[in-house]
Amino acid sequence: MPEHSIRFNPPGSVTASKPKPVQITPPAALPFSQPQSAIEKAVALQRTVGNQATIRTLARPQPPPKAPTITHRAVSGVQRMPSGDELVAVAGQPKEDKKVLFKTFKMSERYKKVIASLNEYRSDLSSAGIVSNWDGMRTDTGNRLKGKLDGIHTDCQTYLRDHPDDERSPHIQNVQNMATAEKETVEKIKSSTTFVSKKWIDAVKSLEGDTKLRLAMNTGDLQNSYFHGTSSSLLKNFGGEMMTGAELEKRGITTDSGEGDFYSTGGGGAKNFISVGEGVPGMGTANAYAQAVSMYEDYNPALYTDFDLEHEFDLLTKIIVNWDESLNQIPNDDIGKARREKKQFEGLRKKLKNEILLRLRLPPDHPRRKGEDYSDSNYPLLFELLKENLTATNPRPDQTLKDDTLSARPIGGERSVQDQSIDLRIPGRLKRVYCPAQHIEKVRSRLAQILGHSKYDIIPMESFDMLPENMEHTQQLTLDVMATLYGKGRRLILHAYAEAMTTNTPVDKNTLKDKGQHLDILEAMAKGKLTDQEIRDDMGNIAVENVGPQVQKLLTKLGARTRQEAVLIGRQQGLISDTV
Repeated sequence: MPEHSIRFNPPGSVTASKPKPVQITPPAALPFSQPQSAIEKAVALQRTVGNQATIRTLARPQPPPKAPTITHRAVSGVQRMPSGDELVAVAGQPKEDKKVLFKTFKMSERYKKVIASLNEYRSDLSSAGIVSNWDGMRTDTGNRLKGKLDGIHTDCQTYLRDHPDDERSPHIQNVQNMATAEKETVEKIKSSTTFVSKKWIDAVKSLEGDTKLRLAMNTGDLQNSYFHGTSSSLLKNFGGEMMTGAELEKRGITTDSGEGDFYSTGGGGAKNFISVGEGVPGMGTANAYAQAVSMYEDYNPALYTDFDLEHEFDLLTKIIVNWDESLNQIPNDDIGKARREKKQFEGLRKKLKNEILLRLRLPPDHPRRKGEDYSDSNYPLLFELLKENLTATNPRPDQTLKDDTLSARPIGGERSVQDQSIDLRIPGRLKRVYCPAQHIEKVRSRLAQILGHSKYDIIPMESFDMLPENMEHTQQLTLDVMATLYGKGRRLILHAYAEAMTTNTPVDKNTLKDKGQHLDILEAMAKGKLTDQEIRDDMGNIAVENVGPQVQKLLTKLGARTRQEAVLIGRQQGLISDTV
């Protein structure tokens, strides 16, 4: 999602003020058992030992019930496969057996069985040794560990059957879910040579992100979340509170990346909402926006070369200085959504100006001047948020377009959180953070410093390969739209409006269509497709007999004598990218 919705504080500032506490109750998908009331306990006693016990229980002072913990980690219990001792640390000690005369009464028998099964699995995993290169040995070890996990699952199931509503049930339920997820992790190691020569316990730990994500998927937790895609650049000055573009503008806070309003309909201007994705499809859409920071200049001006940056800044200046509203004749309801207003060009120019000023402080040979990825300081981030207390609307019907002649955006699960900030400093609001595996520790350290807590999981994006197809599908569709809309679409709009405003000729659907066709022809020729048939085959949307006349118009407009010279002039004028 666009990074315009991220609030930046001045460098060195972490938070502007202490956030007000917000009551966030646990998600419905996660089990949580409330303590029994005094009356409920009394009724239970009455059924077993009579009215005198009931009277004594009601007369005894009762402590006030504990409020539910609001953090995601505490509600869902452990976030990895625990040992028995680790379970006891969060769920409490089992009761000691009671001996009355010559008879021993077993206490907490089911709970003790779960604890024993967990310790057996941890012991077996620790002693499993190295993942063997021999398929048979690797399979035997994997099957033995899976058998232990099946035992944990069965013991948890028995406990939950006999004690469905006691205070330990959420923890036991979580352990059961973890056993299912870790069994799939062990199967992955067993079936692959990727982990050969690693210790089994280290291989399982390296896939901890897979296990956590699989748990969230299996329990339906992902469907109960919002997702917001951004980049690591926000970690420099982020104050912990996500805000709308309108609020950022009101406070005089500028961002150095993000989509901004150049692709907004309705004339642009700072947005009064934060874009998020809902559920697994929305996770794919949000992740596409996160990935865009390393792919498209529209999201990350650092990807511009010096030449392209200065050239587009010059085009924007020409448009703004010579602006004549009467020449802007593209209809508002045009399906191509190509109409732009003056303030949208001004917003884009401001963003490029900030990038130019930044580069003036860089050495002439700095990779950023070439639009290259010069460090590890810019990588995708995806935030998973608790939906509760956030009011979101659906900006467009969810859709999956099969017909690419339609230009509406095929984005699934996209939502808008209207006129609200999202404060990640409140424990429980941020559920999970996803980033490339190599940056996990850096993200963990920086976010803990910003937010003042670490009550969230950080999962490597490399684990996404196990998610359902609808996540991958919406992500790819969104990236496909971006590939068309950004880059070539931006250049088309800038050149069409610059030509119109400087020559006092209207910009309308027809001129935009002609210029778009000329850009397509230039790109085809830049790929070495120089004959009419080759250009037609590359473009696919023009009859071969129409290629020649269109090429001639293009040569005349550029003042070129040959098709090769047209490509050279096109590059000089910024009509085609250097990457083509």
